[in-house]
Amino acid sequence: MSDLQQQVQNTIDELVESGAERALQVAVYKDGDLVVDAVAGTDPATGRAITGDSPIYSSSSRSARRSTSSSCAP
Repeated sequence: MSDLQQQVQNTIDELVESGAERALQVAVYKDGDLVVDAVAGTDPATGRAITGDSPIYSSSSRSARRSTSSSCAP
């Protein structure tokens, strides 16, 4: 396991263990190559451990505001 992979895994494990997050997936690509593939937590609906294949919904209100602002700009 690379140092970066271990650092990311440790960080998301800490976030889940602290209760700050229920589950996390992190994928990092560099030049088209997967360099980090980390998961932590459980699915609150089923109690099953999250895997790299688990679908996780995510959203960002910041991105929506930015895209709305840029599309409305004169």
